[in-house]
Amino acid sequence: MKYLISVLCLSILALSGCENKTRESQLIKISVYPEAAKNSQLVKELMYYDPNYLVHKMPSFDTLIAQGVKLGYSVDNTKGLASYRVDYDTKMALVEDNIERLKSDFSTYIPQLAAAHASKADLFERLGPIGADWGHGLLTRTAEESLALASPLLGKSVNTEQLTVLVNKMSTGLGAPTSTEFVRAQYYDAFNSMPEAVTLYYLQSYNDNQKMLMRVGFHQLEDEWRVMGFGLEPATTD
Repeated sequence: MKYLISVLCLSILALSGCENKTRESQLIKISVYPEAAKNSQLVKELMYYDPNYLVHKMPSFDTLIAQGVKLGYSVDNTKGLASYRVDYDTKMALVEDNIERLKSDFSTYIPQLAAAHASKADLFERLGPIGADWGHGLLTRTAEESLALASPLLGKSVNTEQLTVLVNKMSTGLGAPTSTEFVRAQYYDAFNSMPEAVTLYYLQSYNDNQKMLMRVGFHQLEDEWRVMGFGLEPATTD
């Protein structure tokens, strides 16, 4: 697969009596796939990567500077263009002082992230049904059964009794899911204290039109990907 990425920087001027540049926007065009629709989907999926992972990957980007940086995407369906968008608040001194380094780091790393994400498509497809089955059965299996199917890492963060209490609360409030549908996935190299991981997201539907977003995280254990964590939150409209 040939990864073609080009970068376009766009400056936006804000008027407040006189012209002062208060925001700069960087558009990083994503052309990983020959199909425009696939690139549009890809750039949307990149938005959900953990900001702490971006901090880990880019030397100029830290949690303080992140307060003055807004991440997004732009899709022009008429031209078949998909771009990763970075908005810099130049009123923030840390951003203004480091903006050239930030632009350089983003323009270098985002293409790498896009390529890495696309290269894991087969892995996402393989793990998708496994995560769906584990998540769908969480409220119908016993805690012991769910932990037995997962990595020991999950057992270190929640024991049988704690998982039983959690599942009972979920069951009382939601009941068993009527469907579990794959939404998106992310791949992470090992960073900070986390191992190499894949995170999968599913939309779960329940009775009374309730919908929840379930996160199921995997890591590799003796050449086998096992569930190491999960989360459940109300689904949004995006």
